[in-house]
Amino acid sequence: MAEADSIQVRIMNAIKGNYRPCMWRSLQAIALFEADRCLAHQYPLLGQVQMKSALLSTATDLLKTLDFLDDDQRQEIMFRNKSSREPLGPGMAWKRMKKISQDIDETILPKARELIEDFGSSSNNGNNGKNHEEICEMLLQSMFEEQNGTSQCRPHPPLWEFNNNKVALTIYRIYYRGSVVDPNISLPTCPAAIPAPNKRAGDDDSLSSAPQFDDSVVLTEEQQLHFINEGYIHVKNVVPAKLVHAALGQINAALCTYGANVSIDDDGSNHYCPGVGRSEAILNLLKLSPVWTLAQRLLGKGNIQDIQRAQIALRPPQPHLIAAGGPERTDGSLPPRVWHIDGTGTGNHSTFSLLVGITLSDVLQPNCGNFSVFPGSHRKLLPLLKEQVESGSSLFSNENSTKKPALHNGVQILAEAGDAVLVHHKTAHRGVPNSSHAIRYQVYFRLRHKSHARNIESGVLLDDLFVEYEGLSNDLL
Repeated sequence: MAEADSIQVRIMNAIKGNYRPCMWRSLQAIALFEADRCLAHQYPLLGQVQMKSALLSTATDLLKTLDFLDDDQRQEIMFRNKSSREPLGPGMAWKRMKKISQDIDETILPKARELIEDFGSSSNNGNNGKNHEEICEMLLQSMFEEQNGTSQCRPHPPLWEFNNNKVALTIYRIYYRGSVVDPNISLPTCPAAIPAPNKRAGDDDSLSSAPQFDDSVVLTEEQQLHFINEGYIHVKNVVPAKLVHAALGQINAALCTYGANVSIDDDGSNHYCPGVGRSEAILNLLKLSPVWTLAQRLLGKGNIQDIQRAQIALRPPQPHLIAAGGPERTDGSLPPRVWHIDGTGTGNHSTFSLLVGITLSDVLQPNCGNFSVFPGSHRKLLPLLKEQVESGSSLFSNENSTKKPALHNGVQILAEAGDAVLVHHKTAHRGVPNSSHAIRYQVYFRLRHKSHARNIESGVLLDDLFVEYEGLSNDLL
């Protein structure tokens, strides 16, 4: 499988390594098209004005990643038209992006399909030996002949594609292979954070920004006691649907991209959709929802280190379990020794302060890939964990070892999309096999207290379960 190509390399190939002034509209079209790809997951969070502003600013930022352009050329490319040298505005940028997509769907792709069908198909690219550049050349020649009312007269002049603003063909040349988007093309990545424009009447931008701490979001005394005694809390319907949908869109887009599905992290855990965990759509689940404040209600206001990465944790269906009876095959009880504590590798412990899991798909019955906890295990296991760490053992990180203590009270969490679980870093937990027909979608954030490194060094985290939980009421501890 070919490695994903960078957009920068493909642009260089499309313009033959040399930018000329006649190419300005084509480069503008590429920047707008790529910006639209970058923002696809973010659009559900933005109002109409914000979407247009974000498209223009992202396209402008993308041009800065093209090292072969100088500042004057970048400015020229983003003109509305060259004669007036008026800068392109958000509204016109949006219209041009939509027109590009329309021209590709209604003009370029039908012609490409006709050419490919005329030449038959074979194992070589599905177009009888014609490679992509040859197909593009045939498209260009046919467009030249149509525009000039001639047939098989003479080849198109050099740079005709750019001099005549055939921008949809340039987009096709870069992004497509055959009649579909090339699966080997690199995932879109915003070059800079999306700016939040000023509000205007009618803008729906309530989710586009959020306070660092929301005083209206609280943990009840009952929730605090549950966390202290059981080692976790389950908060229902806390992440807005818009954020959930945007995150699902980002993950699903990555799942349909060849070569971008799974990697193995340093600790041996699977990370699905590498890179997606750093995207804004995923980080927004935490930072633009009440979960960010709830985490501070535990660790203390302003005490959480900034986080720029989440784990995409998918549980695919297991057909043999479906055949064996599906979710109803067992009563949902958990084996007492199948569990682990994160970050307890050889001689290590407490690599983070708080585990936050956000559910993106309904898991309403047991045996469907449920996140599962062993209530109270943080208290029960602390003395044993200290012994394990001091002896250099990694026993508690080995989920399948039968030498671990038996915990007989495992609970499979039944959750809806938008629910969150906040889990003490020493609470034993696991995921169960997925006997359902659907993928279980979950995202995990591992948060650290600002004093976490110092607390690790001092060893206090092996003696005091709640030293970092400064947000909890002292009267309850």
